[in-house]
This record gives sequence, structure tokens and C-alpha cells, in this order.
Amino acid sequence: PKPLFVEGHIKDGAAGDPLSGISIYIWSSSLQPALQTITDETGYYTFTGIPSGDTYTVSVAVEAGAPVGSYRVFVTSPGTNTVNFWLNAVIDKD
Repeated sequence: PKPLFVEGHIKDGAAGDPLSGISIYIWSSSLQPALQTITDETGYYTFTGIPSGDTYTVSVAVEAGAPVGSYRVFVTSPGTNTVNFWLNAVIDKD
């Protein structure tokens, strides 16, 4: 069977620039603890091997691990599920 993916990009909401090094989490009632990944230099992230038939929460955390945005996605069939984020706050990574 084809693997299941949840992927997307994180961009600056004002300028549209990709945001790298941002933590992304995915979890559900059946996926505990949450999985984590970090965006690459193009703002891209991916989670692979996600079980189908459940509703997952995908969250972005930037400030001391606090979530700044989240979406719920229902994964029902093999393939790719895309969740993109545009952050409208200034992120100072220095």
C-alpha cells in the first residue's frame, strides 16, 4: 500500500518568505506522544507513515514551544495530505 503523508510549508504571512527551523507537531488520540519535525530551509515539513482513519492535529510552535497555529486533518486514504501555515507574527530567531 501507498504510504500516508502529512506535509506542507510554513511561510511568513506578510512577506511570503519560507520559515526554516520551525517545530511542527502531529498527534491524535491514537498517536501519542506527538511526533515532531522541523521545517527545512524552504519551510517544508513532512510526516510519513501516518495511520489512516483518524483525525490528527497539526500544530506549529515557535515561542517557547507554545502553539501559534493548528489545523485538524482527517487522514482517510493513502497519499498526501497538505497543511500549510502562514504566520503573521514577527519571529525573532536570534
